[in-house]
Amino acid sequence: RITTQLIKAADGFNLWSDTYERDMTDIFDVEEEIAHAVIGSLKVTLLGNKAGTPTTKPNPEAYNAYLQGRYFFRQSNKASFEKSVDYFQQAIQLDPRYALAWVGLAKSFFGQADAGYIPDKDGYQKARESAERALQLDPNLGEAHAALGWITMHYDWNWAFSDASYQRALELDPENVPAIGAAAVLCATLGRLDEAI
Repeated sequence: RITTQLIKAADGFNLWSDTYERDMTDIFDVEEEIAHAVIGSLKVTLLGNKAGTPTTKPNPEAYNAYLQGRYFFRQSNKASFEKSVDYFQQAIQLDPRYALAWVGLAKSFFGQADAGYIPDKDGYQKARESAERALQLDPNLGEAHAALGWITMHYDWNWAFSDASYQRALELDPENVPAIGAAAVLCATLGRLDEAI
């Protein structure tokens, strides 16, 4: 059972709500049904698939492992980074063409390297291989371009390549908050302060 609500942030007024009772055999179909209901309630018409959004659905088990990987990645400690790697690898084993799982794996590897939990060279090499694999699978995945931007900015110091990667990421997915933040840091580093702000 899933209950959804649209609340007006300014005054807390409930604009719309609905409850869905479904068999959870395919979470993606349920998510899609709810999304369409929300869109309909707002009377918004979408113009097709948003750029930077994956165009294929992974299998539900791989998606669950991916979500677990993201959960542990965000905890940002040694044990949780190791768990995130395990979950992303599990998602990839279940669905080798799951580009977002490859991006998650890349982030986990460079997260470990940045924190000093694994050697920089090993972590960034594995991160680069994973990000490049994601781009092979889905060249229009903004998050994969952003991951490659991070790697080339923080490890290679190839700021021109990193800048191009972030620009491509934001072109494909302009609402990607981590990419916006990282691109802003790079712009500030390069002295483009107005753009960074």
